[in-house]
Amino acid sequence: MPMKYHVDCLAVADAVAMHSVLAQTLNFPDWYGHNLDALFDCLTELEAPVHLVLHNWDADAPYAQGFACVFADAQGENPDFTVEFL
Repeated sequence: MPMKYHVDCLAVADAVAMHSVLAQTLNFPDWYGHNLDALFDCLTELEAPVHLVLHNWDADAPYAQGFACVFADAQGENPDFTVEFL
């Protein structure tokens, strides 16, 4: 059973905030670079099953497309990572 992590995206104003929330929520290492490449690296290196639930996800937000692509790519690379947009 994967660990479920919930993020309320209403509190996320931009990409900088999304990186900060994800780093804190998923307990990323200190080397996390707060960019999409580092996000991909962290998500694909997860060793325990993780299910990320993004509440109030706004697919039209300026940063959303980049994050959605990384989430999809990471799911394809790491069977222990899944994401759900609500």
